[in-house]
Amino acid sequence: MNIEIKKILINKLANNLPFLRKRMRLTQEELAEKIGVSRITINTIEKTQHMTWGRFSSIMMVLTTDKEVCRLLKELGVYHEEL
Repeated sequence: MNIEIKKILINKLANNLPFLRKRMRLTQEELAEKIGVSRITINTIEKTQHMTWGRFSSIMMVLTTDKEVCRLLKELGVYHEEL
């Protein structure tokens, strides 16, 4: 997967993270705990729409455990066939 596709996927996830997180009934703190970062990191991602590929991957691992959210990820164009 090339860098441009990664940037697009990161931006799409960051823009939709508050919505997706709430669909899973996760607080910022709960999501942060699941991926091993601080709540402030999740807050920053949600406000600035910026994250690393590693954080993207970690968040996707959590979000894809829910079938409904996984469907939404595909509809929003966040889930790529190469993931």
